[in-house]
Amino acid sequence: MKRDYDKMLDRLFHSASMTTLDGETEMPYGFDNRVIARWNAGEAPVDFSWILPVARRVLSLSVVVMLVIVGLNWQRLNSNSAEEFVVQPYAAAMGLVK
Repeated sequence: MKRDYDKMLDRLFHSASMTTLDGETEMPYGFDNRVIARWNAGEAPVDFSWILPVARRVLSLSVVVMLVIVGLNWQRLNSNSAEEFVVQPYAAAMGLVK
């Protein structure tokens, strides 16, 4: 069953427009005093001490992953000569290498 939200909103807004404000609209008694008292008391800030151990674990894991990847590709990295890495971009720019 499809609801007609426009009609429902129109009824709500119409009912709201018919009401009158009987009293003053203020904050509840003592609300502002409680808020200021808590602010002055300096309640404990949010504890972020968990970030450092998590960052250490993430850094350690990333170093381990990097070392594993380098170890798996070590032979391939050493087999290519240094000249090949220098010549290839120029050859590609000249259209010699596809």
